[in-house]
Amino acid sequence: MKTKKMPWISNKTLHNIEQRREAKKTFGKQSEQYKDRNKEEKNAIKNDKKEYLESHLSHIEICNLTHSSREMYSGINRLMRNFTPRLSAIKDKDGKTLTENEEISNRWKEYCLEMYEDNTNEEMKQVESNDEILEPTRSEVEWAIKQLPKGKSAGNDEIHAEMIKASGEQGIDIFHKLCKNMD
Repeated sequence: MKTKKMPWISNKTLHNIEQRREAKKTFGKQSEQYKDRNKEEKNAIKNDKKEYLESHLSHIEICNLTHSSREMYSGINRLMRNFTPRLSAIKDKDGKTLTENEEISNRWKEYCLEMYEDNTNEEMKQVESNDEILEPTRSEVEWAIKQLPKGKSAGNDEIHAEMIKASGEQGIDIFHKLCKNMD
């Protein structure tokens, strides 16, 4: 018996597939036994896929109700992910399509060099800005703290976003003072 190719195909359906193969070998493709087994197999695969999707969707709904957003989104991604072949083609300056790896890497190198070239004229360099940099307000600092992502690792300072959020109003005041004192 062959191995499962799709995760939703049950062992019973795999057994039906094997019986259909046997009927094809013994009776031929045009026989009634083969046609019957083929119809049964297609229906069994449809039902298996339907059950598989329903069980995954119910799990996703449960995760949504229990506010397990990370598990919910990973379940959605598992269901929605499809094979997408890698397309290795870009266009050069003239609009010609490049497909060879060496040509593509050379174009990227050329593009990056163009991006970092200093194209500013001397007049623009000498223009001074009179814009005054305003200090952040307390509400801006509070908003920024609320926007910190959950579940991420700490940075070099070993402070997790959850720790900053848990500091409450007193933490907001401290971070506001820190932001005001930065020069």
